[in-house]
Amino acid sequence: MGGAERDDPGASQPPLRRVYTPEDISLRPASEDDWPFLYALLEERYANERSNISGMARADLPSYEEHCAHLRARPYRRQEIVVADDRSAGLMYVTHDDVGGCFILDAFAGRGLALAACFAFFSGERFPITAHFNAAHRAGWRTADRLGWTLVRREPHRLTYELRGEPRDPFTRVRRRRP
Repeated sequence: MGGAERDDPGASQPPLRRVYTPEDISLRPASEDDWPFLYALLEERYANERSNISGMARADLPSYEEHCAHLRARPYRRQEIVVADDRSAGLMYVTHDDVGGCFILDAFAGRGLALAACFAFFSGERFPITAHFNAAHRAGWRTADRLGWTLVRREPHRLTYELRGEPRDPFTRVRRRRP
């Protein structure tokens, strides 16, 4: 694999930013070269009980070969890698059925990267877009709330949100404080 943005997420890296804004990140189309990174992201997701939604995701982590077969089937209308601090940091996607998703590596958690990536990715997208969250994954559904998504269905294990237009910009105060 070439390029800093595809480096091993576990390798020694410079410190991360304290808080990310959309201007601090980039999005690039995912390619077959990203499949090992996407599988590492999937492994991390399956290790976190709050990430998957009972009844929507497989109970067990798929094999790497199954994962590649899934990606070869091209289930996404748009799939982009989130790049922060010159590293692959996460994934943004929207399916052909207009279901959106965001997965960020745990190493970048708590720094606003998911919020920045969702704002950048969904700005200019076609609407409506639906997203499902594990009800226990507070950071996920709070991101949706901050971006102006509407809660359309609440179930004990899952929250369903819809974005009906451009996302709300939650970064205006942060941008004013930066030099």
